[in-house]
Amino acid sequence: MREIKLINIKKKYNKRIILNNINYTFKEGNIYQIVGSNGCGKTTLLKVILGYIKHGGFVENNFDDYSYIPDKINFPSFLKVGNYIKIIGYTKGLDEETIKNKSDELLNLYNMNNAINYKLNQLSKGMKQKVLLICGFLSDVDLYIFDEALSGLDKEMQKQFMNYIKKLKIEKKTIIYTTHYEKYFRGLYDVKITIKDGIINEKNSKSTS
Repeated sequence: MREIKLINIKKKYNKRIILNNINYTFKEGNIYQIVGSNGCGKTTLLKVILGYIKHGGFVENNFDDYSYIPDKINFPSFLKVGNYIKIIGYTKGLDEETIKNKSDELLNLYNMNNAINYKLNQLSKGMKQKVLLICGFLSDVDLYIFDEALSGLDKEMQKQFMNYIKKLKIEKKTIIYTTHYEKYFRGLYDVKITIKDGIINEKNSKSTS
């Protein structure tokens, strides 16, 4: 079974402890919801899992591939939406036909068909978030990691995103996400992780819903 094992994970910024000797295992096929107050370490934990930041302790991850959707990104402003999605597809190792078919499906899902010729710097926050999600869903992977994926989306697009997550759940994908919108994910996650004072607490969904 594939898993992500956190072993004695420690992280501090300046003198402030963000993650305090975390030991935890994310198991294949589960959906994990990570919650906590602003600045508690949710995004930091994701970046530790992904190997994006230095930290104390060890991470053992035997997933072959993953897709990460951050809460924000500095887009190259000179590129058009369609070209940017194509470039991301190429970096994921996808062929042109796969990129076209999948991007057409996702552009339609998020009502972005008319925006493919917009430059990225012309987009609203919500539209930029849609581009992030489209790029994140381009490839079929076993592990999806989302950082505040609903941020900037209107209610209809939030619903579309949740429906897509339900589809991934049926496909037994492993999903780890942070959110401030807990009510939208009610009944969907398998495990809820709360971060407080550098410590994580776990609750199985069967005991909370």
